[in-house]
Amino acid sequence: CERGFQRAFAGSVQLEDVEMRYHGQNNLRPALRFTYLDSDAPKSSVRNVAFNRGYSQGIELEGCSDVTIDGVIIFRAMLPAIRIEAVAERVLLNHTLVMSAIFWNTNRGALQSKGLGGYKKLTAMYGAVHSMSPTARITGNVVAGSERAGFSGKGVACGDTVHFQDNEVAASLNGYWWADIGRKGACHAITNLTAWKIWQYAVYAEISQVQVLEVVGLKAADAHVGVLVIMVAPGAGINHVYKQADAVVKDSIIIGRSKSNGACSDNKPGLSTCDFYMAWCGHLGRARVGVMIGGSIQGFNMAPLISPWVDHSVYPSPYGSLLIEDTTFARFEESACGAFAASPPQLRWARDTAFASLPASSKGADTSMPCTTRRLDLSEVTDAGLVLFVRTSPAWINQADCIDMDCDGLRHTLIRDEDGTLLGGPGGTVFGRSDIFSDNSFFGVPYKDGVNFPVPRDREWWYPNLPAVMRGTSTGQLVN
Repeated sequence: CERGFQRAFAGSVQLEDVEMRYHGQNNLRPALRFTYLDSDAPKSSVRNVAFNRGYSQGIELEGCSDVTIDGVIIFRAMLPAIRIEAVAERVLLNHTLVMSAIFWNTNRGALQSKGLGGYKKLTAMYGAVHSMSPTARITGNVVAGSERAGFSGKGVACGDTVHFQDNEVAASLNGYWWADIGRKGACHAITNLTAWKIWQYAVYAEISQVQVLEVVGLKAADAHVGVLVIMVAPGAGINHVYKQADAVVKDSIIIGRSKSNGACSDNKPGLSTCDFYMAWCGHLGRARVGVMIGGSIQGFNMAPLISPWVDHSVYPSPYGSLLIEDTTFARFEESACGAFAASPPQLRWARDTAFASLPASSKGADTSMPCTTRRLDLSEVTDAGLVLFVRTSPAWINQADCIDMDCDGLRHTLIRDEDGTLLGGPGGTVFGRSDIFSDNSFFGVPYKDGVNFPVPRDREWWYPNLPAVMRGTSTGQLVN
């Protein structure tokens, strides 16, 4: 033979009852990596192994199949402590505990912005357990103390009750972080996650590759925001192309402030979690929100490089919706935190609420998805704790943007209660106040800006063809 004698070897490993101390190599090599293992290789397993104080990640699974990780403990590893790539097939990750997952940029004096890959929306917010594999089974795992997210990935197919079940995250910056890369699909779901004592979002997703995202069986407590989903339909609005994008939250329970966490307990994350600016630790203020009504937008926002994760500074895509059904909201009350004086200015007057619009800082002038609710259960939720529509930024109210923008308040933001389980009685609709005007509004203000000047002499003032009720102040007085 020209190439000489060849023989193929199929590698495998069975690792049990071992402690690995001071593992990995400075963000270059994890403690244990499975790669280049053919599908016909013998099955590998890692059971009852402790990874103690690492210099890099714990376990990576790349080109491999039929690997079982069971009963493993990882203490202090860099994010992601466990990474399962899309090409890893039939991996089982079961009953694993990850504690103190460290972000690269806060790891023992690492240079800022180093260690971030090209897709910074993910690499700046990796989960301690990160999986892109559609066949991986991730069940019964716990993350306690992640400087970024507890879990991250693409979820599972809607209706899947096998591949992501009964996982828990506590005392972390975020709960589940959506990774908008890789495989596409009509409907994906984040299922049966427990997230408590979360500094930012129990579930956050900015999505362009699926038409529907379902959050199913979420149990969230003491998170600043329970769920925020942003649906991206690239080019749909400006190109006048129909593209539906929907978010669903169902069969879940979201608790604003549990009694065990104290009336006003808002201790910041420990270690160096917030040192790197891309964490955006202070952008949500101190108020608690069950579901923040996200936007349907036609391009990705500027997070994390320029603005916080809640940013919506792009044009809307009009075909998006948010459905909340069969969900319990508990303990959204007049908070002991009072007026939230320590909050950012746009939320300084805020309160704990089951539903809230985007904050003024989001620059989401007209992007909010219409929200529909049905079969809700409210426990210890006061009238003031139901809904909060934050006033928009005055910067949006100007002659160049009116009236197709939000000059008369958040009239584009609405919640439809189909059965009365949110508002009582037969139900109804919550929409923004119509009396939020400013002196810069179009109504009765001469054309003076460069866009609309000059005007014909007989049209010195602009009178919109609108009903009088839409041109009145809160006292009923017409504006010019």
